[in-house]
Amino acid sequence: METLEAAPEVDALAEPLTEEAWEEQGREFASRADATCWEIGDWIVRAETDFDGEERRPRRYMRAADLTGLKHGTLRNRACVARKFDSSRRRDNLTFAHHAVVSSRNDAEDWLARAEEHGWSEKDLRREVSEANGRLEPKVRPVRVILSIDPDLHAKFLKAAGGQDEVKDWAIEVLQDAVRKAEAC
Repeated sequence: METLEAAPEVDALAEPLTEEAWEEQGREFASRADATCWEIGDWIVRAETDFDGEERRPRRYMRAADLTGLKHGTLRNRACVARKFDSSRRRDNLTFAHHAVVSSRNDAEDWLARAEEHGWSEKDLRREVSEANGRLEPKVRPVRVILSIDPDLHAKFLKAAGGQDEVKDWAIEVLQDAVRKAEAC
């Protein structure tokens, strides 16, 4: 059985964070090796709730990446899972990874209950979900995609991705999010 990651309690009645306090928390996470996925996901969601709103989300991820040293895609994943499973819905004896496996599913609670009942690892849960969908996880075969885009649009992509080295990862995350949303409908 893998090591369990505790899900911290989030105080719903806490005073709203200021942007300065939020940045200080980000610097603290960067200095701590034990900052959990839940803490970081909740931290980003809290910024959206307390002072950002939906329209500032892309810039929020760039700033969070600067503060923590984590990649844009990692931060998006953690926030997405934290948003899907507020603290009252998290299962303390399952890892963040368990929750991430089923976060895009409407029947996520059922799958988490099965994982708890059977003592499944994250890998076991992923396999069971794939088998239930009528497919085993395919072996990953890289596919190269080449896009021809307008230079102005490319500049906007670079800005949204937080730097030239991250455009590919950012584009993959955006496409994966689109697929998850389409499958959830």
